[in-house]
Amino acid sequence: MRVYVASKFENPRAPEVAAQLEAAGHTITYKWWGCSNFTQEQALLDFYGVIHADALVLVVEDPALKYSGAITEFGMALGRGIPVYLMGNALDRNIFTLLPGVYRGIETLLQATASAI
Repeated sequence: MRVYVASKFENPRAPEVAAQLEAAGHTITYKWWGCSNFTQEQALLDFYGVIHADALVLVVEDPALKYSGAITEFGMALGRGIPVYLMGNALDRNIFTLLPGVYRGIETLLQATASAI
């Protein structure tokens, strides 16, 4: 499955989560944490990473961080009907986390992959 991992740029957990997903057989659509450009090209790469994903993992574990870009990616995924897997509770007060297709944790995503292999 193609997965996009969304989080805050400064969050070191994104590459860790991506590695866990890759170890389970998933493909990461775009590894944005290796880039430091704040350009239109970077925005397009992030955008295409989301829209070409089969699932989005949203890592929002630290309530002290502002996840504005990740929340935008979350909205793009919802609008395209892409399932979203939440890690953390920093968005618990966001009503859109209650929508169908939004799941807590990545366990089911990892189990689904393991059973498909």
